[in-house]
Amino acid sequence: MQQLIEIQSDSKWISQHVSSEIEYNPALKEYIYRWLTEQNLDLNRIKDIYQTAIVNGHIDNKFFSFSVWFYNYSKRKEEENIGRII
Repeated sequence: MQQLIEIQSDSKWISQHVSSEIEYNPALKEYIYRWLTEQNLDLNRIKDIYQTAIVNGHIDNKFFSFSVWFYNYSKRKEEENIGRII
């Protein structure tokens, strides 16, 4: 299982956490902005989706870091899109 981090369900904390992970991870930054462009989404929408995931899925105030969550989320969405094409 992937390691969980201490989280806060506060929208300001979530926004700062996401921005910080993106800023300090060049590979994530490149990947997320390319993916967002392909999906015609903006970063605020992804922050909202991440917040919903935290609120609905945290365990004892722990959840996946944004980078771990986003890689899993984006891969799942890509697989769903491929399934629609076939």
